[in-house]
Amino acid sequence: MIIYMHMTIYKEEMMSHYHQLLNQLNELNLSCMKENLPAHLDEVAKSDKSLVDSLFELTQQEISYRKKESQKKVLKRAMFPYHKRLHDFNFDFQPRIKRRKCRIY
Repeated sequence: MIIYMHMTIYKEEMMSHYHQLLNQLNELNLSCMKENLPAHLDEVAKSDKSLVDSLFELTQQEISYRKKESQKKVLKRAMFPYHKRLHDFNFDFQPRIKRRKCRIY
């Protein structure tokens, strides 16, 4: 009975820490980490990844997410009438511009 109560208290503390962690990630504006944490914890529990490796993956995801969001904000702030990429450019229309100088492969 005592062991069961101890395990229950331990589980409650873990859940409490988990929810606190989610709140802290939210407070630090780490929304991608917060979103990916549950799936990432499941993956780590099933594998033999180290803590450093798992944190590295989570931070890489957050950095990638922030770069994409930053790019979206810059394009939105520029207020272009439509989104066009360099590979959409008609080089036949402007023969003076060389494709290889634009680094399109």
